[in-house]
Amino acid sequence: VAIFVGTNLEGGESLATAGNLSDYLWENFGLRPNNDTIFDLQATVQSPFNVAAGDFGQHYTSEAFIEGDALVFSLAHSIDIAEEAPANVTVTEIVRSNPSAYQKTSLDYSVELTDADISQAEGDNTGPFVLGASAVNSETGARVIIFGSDSLLYNQYEALGAFGIRNIDGALRAIAWSSGFSDFFESIPRVFSQPTPQDEPLFATDQQLRQINFIAVFVLPFGLLALGAL
Repeated sequence: VAIFVGTNLEGGESLATAGNLSDYLWENFGLRPNNDTIFDLQATVQSPFNVAAGDFGQHYTSEAFIEGDALVFSLAHSIDIAEEAPANVTVTEIVRSNPSAYQKTSLDYSVELTDADISQAEGDNTGPFVLGASAVNSETGARVIIFGSDSLLYNQYEALGAFGIRNIDGALRAIAWSSGFSDFFESIPRVFSQPTPQDEPLFATDQQLRQINFIAVFVLPFGLLALGAL
């Protein structure tokens, strides 16, 4: 399953951060999204609520990204990683925030927030925070991948791909990985046809090329002309 964590704009928990789901993820996969918001005033895109993160780990989702690429998280949630994963489970951090990021908890988006509400205050936890992670159970084959925002699915970021914003690419690769679609292509047997004599390349020496040129330019035209006259 692929989870893109949204925010409850009416206040309270979102579906992804609710206790029933987060407890299940924690017990079975050793990771869970938090009901918080991550800010980073040194890495924002158009709004302080949009955090750019480009510290990528080794994972299928991010292996095609290059230096300078980033994912933009709108109303970003951090992801907790257990110190010791459950049996047979391997957890991988996919993307992290900058160290300059900080955490706000219990923000109520059903009311208008002020600058003071979202500004960094003494006691706020600081980054880097995990914003994307995956877990695999090697025994059951179960896979889960979590990103701390649903903005990876926003079409508006498709136009920013030329500037290194890889949200759509990241979302598609995350879904491909979680569904096993990425392994599907690797498992397809590759069939290579055997070369035929007709496919063999021909090579000619300079002398042969001169002979071909003489026959094509002189012998054939003038021979046909003489035949016509006869």
